[in-house]
Amino acid sequence: MDYNFKDIYISRNLKFSIGVEESIEKYYVSFLVPTSNRKSDYEIYYWLPVNYSKYVYSEPEKIYSYVLECCKGLHKGMEIDLS
Repeated sequence: MDYNFKDIYISRNLKFSIGVEESIEKYYVSFLVPTSNRKSDYEIYYWLPVNYSKYVYSEPEKIYSYVLECCKGLHKGMEIDLS
């Protein structure tokens, strides 16, 4: 599937972004995953659960706890397969 991601919030301080996949109108978060050589970091995307969507426009920094959980591998089922 081809996705049409559009960032709507970028936190340079916390290093994550929130956006919407425009064709299905679903929110996502993305962040960089470091590699061992730090020369080829890559961006990973996760669907944002509905219970966090209330914070997208009002308090996006509250979504950061979910991002940290994703970094720890706690929400693998929400990872977006880009292949």
